[in-house]
Amino acid sequence: MVQAFVRDWRATTTLTMAVDVMVYLKEVFVLEYERGKQKAVRRNAAGCSTFLKITGYKRGKRTTSTYHSSTKNVIVRDPYMQQMQQHIRSTHRPYILYTDESYIHQKSTRAAATALTAAILDSPTLQSKVLVLDIFTGGTTAAKAPKDYHSMFNHVYYVKWLEGLLDELDGEGVSNAFIVMDNAKNHKRRPTNSPSCGRQRMCCCKRARFMISKRMCRNSSHCSYVRPVVVDMSTRRGHTVVFTLPHHSDLQPIETVWAIVKNAIGRQYTEMTKFPEVKARLIDAFDNLTQ
Repeated sequence: MVQAFVRDWRATTTLTMAVDVMVYLKEVFVLEYERGKQKAVRRNAAGCSTFLKITGYKRGKRTTSTYHSSTKNVIVRDPYMQQMQQHIRSTHRPYILYTDESYIHQKSTRAAATALTAAILDSPTLQSKVLVLDIFTGGTTAAKAPKDYHSMFNHVYYVKWLEGLLDELDGEGVSNAFIVMDNAKNHKRRPTNSPSCGRQRMCCCKRARFMISKRMCRNSSHCSYVRPVVVDMSTRRGHTVVFTLPHHSDLQPIETVWAIVKNAIGRQYTEMTKFPEVKARLIDAFDNLTQ
């Protein structure tokens, strides 16, 4: 009972105190005291505080700012907000897809995990829904060693998943959509044959079959900008990729979906929970999502 109350308050980012728990227990007729008598109120508040401490809750104090943007992030944030607001507030707004990856660890240490990738379609004409939901269990290699988050969500996997998303968009008749994703490395990987700043210019010239001497080469190669693979894939299919800002997860609505889904999974967790059960519960949690 108390656990459900605390979780509901945390979901709204509200600071929960022992007094709040005491008031809740009085409302559900677990505690009985007169609010006008200060001694009774203090005695019950102390009792609730002791109860919360015994059951594992800790007293916390926020010592640092929870939201702070550097000057560099602010400069990048304003153009992004202007770009997205003009489409969101428009009466003829385009399709917007919010994509992201997440995971649920079996333990707090580096161990096997259930990974999930999905996209949310925000449509002016169609019903908002989840697209290309992929749930799989990672954490083992050929040597049966656990993988971490970055090993499961690599560039090869994301390119394959994005290809499936683009195919499903074609099937839904969605065109000229904005695909919003974060700045993860697997999202911004460029083709393997792209020249980098650390490669000598001679490599580029040899590929183009130019006859040059070593004296004409410099240590760095000054080449034109090469688009990431996912941007090139989406552009060829008529869509636009928009990268979110660093340290601004609150501007990514799919993060709220992860919080709702994980909250539903966490409430059903027991020490006997296995990965197949987690996957089944994840599918049910996504099916129960409302707009």
